[in-house]
Parts: sequence; C-alpha cells; structure tokens
Amino acid sequence: GFNRLIEMSPDEVQVGILKRLRGTPIVRHDKTYSMIYSEKPPYQILQSKDMSFSEIQKMIRFSKHWDMVSNSGNWKSFLNEFKVTCQQQSFFDTFLDFSSFLSERHQNTHGISLINLAESIFCFMQEKLCWPVEKCVLTLLTDYCFNKKRDLPPFLKNDENTKILCLKLMNEHKNKIRNT
Repeated sequence: GFNRLIEMSPDEVQVGILKRLRGTPIVRHDKTYSMIYSEKPPYQILQSKDMSFSEIQKMIRFSKHWDMVSNSGNWKSFLNEFKVTCQQQSFFDTFLDFSSFLSERHQNTHGISLINLAESIFCFMQEKLCWPVEKCVLTLLTDYCFNKKRDLPPFLKNDENTKILCLKLMNEHKNKIRNT
C-alpha cells in the first residue's frame, strides 16, 4: 500500500490513525478486533488484537514525522534522494526507521524546530543511510538554504572540512544562478 502510493509521487500523503466517532457503525467491530480507544475526543485507537499499544504509538509518531518532513514541503531534495536509496528496500520500513531515529533524538513529536530537524536529517543521512558527506551537505543545503534563502546552519560550521565544503557548494550554487 504505502510503498505503491509513494511510487506515484503524490504531492501529499495523509497518514492517519483510526478514530471512532460517536454514533458511527465502527463500534460493531470493537469486540471482534479487541479495539481500545482513547477516552477523550477524537477517540483515537490505542490498541487492537492486531496492533499493540506500542505499535500504534510508533505509527502515531510516523504520521507526525511524515507531516513534518514530507507534507511540509521543506525537504523535497532529501525525500527524492531517500526514494532512490529505498529502491532496493521498503520505503515504508526505511521511513519508519527514520521516524524511530527522530524519536530517539527528540522526546516529543511536536515543537521540533526547523534547525533541529535539519540537523537530525543530516545526522540520519550520514549515520544511517551512510551517504557521502558531499551528498548529505548538498541535499541539506538544497532544502534548507537554497530553496528558502537561509544562512548556513550552525551545526554545519562545527567541522572545518564540512564548513569549507558548504561554502564551496554555496558559491557554486550562486554562480549557477548568475549564469542562468
């Protein structure tokens, strides 16, 4: 399902978790599927016979991370490169790994600043996807700096070699724009 949908390159994918609305016929399945819902609106499912509480929580985090990274439109270059990387494996499973990585780095799924998300994406590209540094830097600069005209993120200035590479790529980008 999800992998096929991603292959179609939609502009946005809404990943939602089942909710029970009062008065809807879904309640007829509650006993059969051992469905347990939140006691507070919007009565989101917490557990079923097929998915444990922790699995549902993992999917809720996946959904929020998907919104921050994909549906926000801020990380198009990263997602395009990510898709290429996932051609030999499941996009869903790899993004689920990325979501777990983000969960380890950030205690909450809300309130992650853009700069902190950028740093986490950069670390994931290097540590988990094992992309070459130049590819990581160019991907991040494309999404964070070039498309939005932001300054170089502070975490890219920590390592002198990375900083020099960033400045080189930024100058190449400026020259490319001038020549078009």
